[in-house]
Amino acid sequence: MATISCPECAATIEVAEDVMIGEIVDCIDCGQELEIISVDGANIQARIAESEGEDFGE
Repeated sequence: MATISCPECAATIEVAEDVMIGEIVDCIDCGQELEIISVDGANIQARIAESEGEDFGE
């Protein structure tokens, strides 16, 4: 298992070593959705995932 740090609350989150760029993981402490943006061996980086809002037919 590899680990990342949540940019929202700084919690340490375990992720699979075969995680892929674009994959969404949830922070176990604050519930924030994080998007994997970089995978370089054990060096994995994530950012807060962009949420898609409803357009209500506009």
